[in-house]
Amino acid sequence: MNAEDQVVAVEASQHGKRVEMKNGDVLPLENGRVTLWAEPGKHAHFASRDAMKERETHTRYECSLGAGLHGVHMGNPFSQEFGEVTPYEHRLARLQMQRLVLEPSYGETLRWDCAEGDLLPWARVESWIPERVKHLISDLRETLPHFKAIFLDCGDTLIDEGTEIKKEGSDVAYGAELLPHAREALNTLVSRGYRLALVADGPRATFENILGQHDLWHHFESHTISGDVGVLKPDFQMFGTAMTSLGLSETDAPNIVMVGNNLERDIKGANGAGHKSIFHKWTQRRNVVPTDASEEPTRTIASLHELVSCIEQIELSLS
Repeated sequence: MNAEDQVVAVEASQHGKRVEMKNGDVLPLENGRVTLWAEPGKHAHFASRDAMKERETHTRYECSLGAGLHGVHMGNPFSQEFGEVTPYEHRLARLQMQRLVLEPSYGETLRWDCAEGDLLPWARVESWIPERVKHLISDLRETLPHFKAIFLDCGDTLIDEGTEIKKEGSDVAYGAELLPHAREALNTLVSRGYRLALVADGPRATFENILGQHDLWHHFESHTISGDVGVLKPDFQMFGTAMTSLGLSETDAPNIVMVGNNLERDIKGANGAGHKSIFHKWTQRRNVVPTDASEEPTRTIASLHELVSCIEQIELSLS
């Protein structure tokens, strides 16, 4: 405003920036008052409806398939105040945005008078925004349904048991080949902040040898192995031990998914423990048809290429 209380410049927020609002060289005024358009679903400001509509295709994508694609929005002037945002927190932010997808409407126009709201000086808003974002990120840990852990079997789930190399007279394998896409799937899960736990039947040395051979042993935050526990899946003790090893309890059970190739052990055990279950049906070495409801998996995949998207789809549906 100038000394005569006339509007001489208008700025408004637009996708993390402060942008000068003009229609060409003309200020967006209506009867002397600033009048702006707010983008549906995104709330960015524009000086005219036409300027807003120029982004319509992009906005529709951002509100649906592209919602939260990169997690916490770091491409804005406030992000340096957020502190370190972990892959886990980015994943939760992405999951929250995907739960809030919408179809933005460019039909009916609703008018809102800013004088009806609380107005704050920019300096106060500038200091409030980073604290608000940090609070929202922290709150997601407690309020957003998400997977607390991914349990994975090993033999014929991540590695090809048919390629195992064992010393004569020994049950311990000292080498084997990975299944296609196993490395990529594990790398992606870790990069997206999932906690991985190995839950496998056999002697510990087998898994240390094989997963160590492929530099994947340390992808797992914990290792629950029947040779150590003294029971085989589907015994609940295997799953209970895995939960305890991650500091989780039975109340977290519905937010855990078990990935395995054995309906009788992996899937039945996971279902009995209250977990979600993914059956990796890539070989006929074992039964691939559930004998009863206890062996029915939540989802079935034929390749580890499908694993990450399958986990994300189930996670999105958690209640």
